[in-house]
Amino acid sequence: MPRGPLNTNIRNVRLRTIAHLLRTRVIAGQEELLQVLMLQGIETTQATLSRDLRDLKAEKCTLPDGTVRYVVPEQPLQTKQKAIQSDLLRTAMVSVSVCGTFVVVKTKAGYAGVAAKEIENQAPQMALGTIAGEDTILVIPQEKTDPQQFCALLRAAQQ
Repeated sequence: MPRGPLNTNIRNVRLRTIAHLLRTRVIAGQEELLQVLMLQGIETTQATLSRDLRDLKAEKCTLPDGTVRYVVPEQPLQTKQKAIQSDLLRTAMVSVSVCGTFVVVKTKAGYAGVAAKEIENQAPQMALGTIAGEDTILVIPQEKTDPQQFCALLRAAQQ
């Protein structure tokens, strides 16, 4: 399935919903989680759910009464982002700066659209979304993402 802006947004909503469900309910397995998600209006496959659980760093644990449940770290989307390795970004980016809570990326003319998509694909847990022009990208970080850290991560990808 292509990963367009709508698909990225759906994934982010799904991840937030899964994290919330696992924090507020005792859910023992993926089948049960799939059913709860369906009741919430979110349809997904078992394979996608497995990847989502991995990305959220969800783990099964046994409670003192013997009940097994999934748990997620308090800030699963805030896990340390590994370095972005992208020849496309290395070629396209001219500069990266922070403007308030946003990150602004300047690119070579005509590269902004594909570079924006690459940023979303390479750092989905940090980038809520992007808006691209001809040579400028406005990156909207996830709510708990530090824009200075995100900026540093993108600058490192320029090297």
